[in-house]
Amino acid sequence: MRRHKGTVLLIVMLWFAAAAVVSAEPVTIELWGWTPGSVTGDKLAELIEDFNASQDEVRVVLAGETGIDKLIVAYAGGAAPDVTFNVADMAALLGGPNGILLPLDEFIDGPNGVPREAFIPDMWSFSTVDGKVYQMAVEGNERGLFVNTALASQVGLDVNQHRPIRDWNDLLDWAKKLTLRTGDEVTQWGFNANHNLGGDKWHWVWLNDGKLVALDYSESLVTHPNTIEALQFAADMIHVHGVAPPDHSGGVQNPFIQNRYAMVMERSTFIANLERQGMTDFITLPGPVGVGKEGGRFSGASASAIAIVNSTKHPEAAWKFVRYITYERGLEFAETRGGIPFLFEGLQNEKFRTQPWEAFADQIVNLRPERLPAGLPNDVFSNPFTQAWNRVIRGEVPASIAMQELHEVVSARLAEFRQSQ
Repeated sequence: MRRHKGTVLLIVMLWFAAAAVVSAEPVTIELWGWTPGSVTGDKLAELIEDFNASQDEVRVVLAGETGIDKLIVAYAGGAAPDVTFNVADMAALLGGPNGILLPLDEFIDGPNGVPREAFIPDMWSFSTVDGKVYQMAVEGNERGLFVNTALASQVGLDVNQHRPIRDWNDLLDWAKKLTLRTGDEVTQWGFNANHNLGGDKWHWVWLNDGKLVALDYSESLVTHPNTIEALQFAADMIHVHGVAPPDHSGGVQNPFIQNRYAMVMERSTFIANLERQGMTDFITLPGPVGVGKEGGRFSGASASAIAIVNSTKHPEAAWKFVRYITYERGLEFAETRGGIPFLFEGLQNEKFRTQPWEAFADQIVNLRPERLPAGLPNDVFSNPFTQAWNRVIRGEVPASIAMQELHEVVSARLAEFRQSQ
């Protein structure tokens, strides 16, 4: 009998020992993100490897590339990843009480959380839905004013003064002095007012405190006086003042590098291209804002948002990686991606206190964040707005008339869109 009890005890001990071994196996977290082969993909692979080597509890596996539609399909089929990267609209599109993303507040504010004040307010603004945070992000891409300093110096403009262009009056003054003609032919344009990309057009409107569409899809706001003023000012730079090209197609980067455009509005990633081209005769400036305006900016221009899918069986383990990638190694990842870090600590770096990056750090903190409603189909607003913008820019119709006509179109399409939801 004693021998039997001893055998049973041994079996029980062996079972617990085996269970302990099994429980010691790390939790596997599937991640969708960038695959190796690009600068970002290679860096992400390095960070995953470092994270896995730094602890024994969680093992992250890169399981595929990301995509909003792809994620929705995978979620419906029970095959969604635990964690996914995507654009900043991800929270607005997939968060909320009826969404597929996990609220992060209990992790952010928990014992293994992060100090909210460590991140700039802009990140929280586009990551929050109905008062809850559904994603974090590493960095953003800002738009600002690029000025060719060699061309400016040639016409006697002082590029060494602090913030030489603060508002649109200054911008127009500089553009007039930087526009050069030989007879009737313009050999150098002072500024490009066409703003080809949709985001560039919206950013221009927001710099003037204009409005576009209510974030809840309830109404068109394009007849706001500041919106009309912004479009008309851009058109007048072309047709009244003659400081911007009347017909522009393609990007602004090559014309700027080739000294055909002395000033352009462009994204911060342009800096890397200028450095590759060996161009050093330029400065960047925040804004500039409309005359007498506070100024807004295109917020959420980021592809580094990261979220936890609410179907995960391991939310704590998933959060551990999200914290690692955005907080512990966030500055390093932002530097690799070439964007403006969302961690305040990064903005204190000497890089973001000097040219050419200071302007973007200043702007992301001090200009009001603005954005369009997430998930708004292009045919509801973006496409008709571009058509209206082009009519104004070409001088075919005043901005006041174009925006009134656009308001009627967008209002009708918004109503149809709301009914379809």
